[in-house]
Amino acid sequence: MPNLARDDFDDLSSATEMIDISKTEDELLTIPLHYDEDYQKFFMASAEGETDLLRSLLKKGVNPSTENQLALALAAQAGHADVIDLLLRDRRVDVTARGHYALRASIEDEEAVSYMANHYAQYNIWFPDMVWNQVKGYFEDNLDEFEKSERPNNRGILSW
Repeated sequence: MPNLARDDFDDLSSATEMIDISKTEDELLTIPLHYDEDYQKFFMASAEGETDLLRSLLKKGVNPSTENQLALALAAQAGHADVIDLLLRDRRVDVTARGHYALRASIEDEEAVSYMANHYAQYNIWFPDMVWNQVKGYFEDNLDEFEKSERPNNRGILSW
């Protein structure tokens, strides 16, 4: 995948270079080309970790849940924890979309999966067995850290 600078987002022809960017075997992520320029920039900025551009586009009215939560999936796939955090703060974003793809795609990135796990715990989101079987090793290996994690109510992530 090319490393795009902020100026490259103005040339949407570079979007075609980002079509095949899958990291997991179960789902190929593609950036659809039929959206307007703001959405194209939003998807590419999610994949590249451009949080300032994402904030700007959110203020302009871009819906972060468009295309079945594609922005979150792209950010998770690329391991951009700061983008994941930004997107999860928006109530329109559904972390469970695409079969919990964002969590599964980010499982190798400790910071990204930490944001996901805290989000699951904060909103009491249940892991389906299929997803749990894929991620339970990570949580079991890091149980001490999750128990110490701060939640908005200052309780540990697993002390509900």
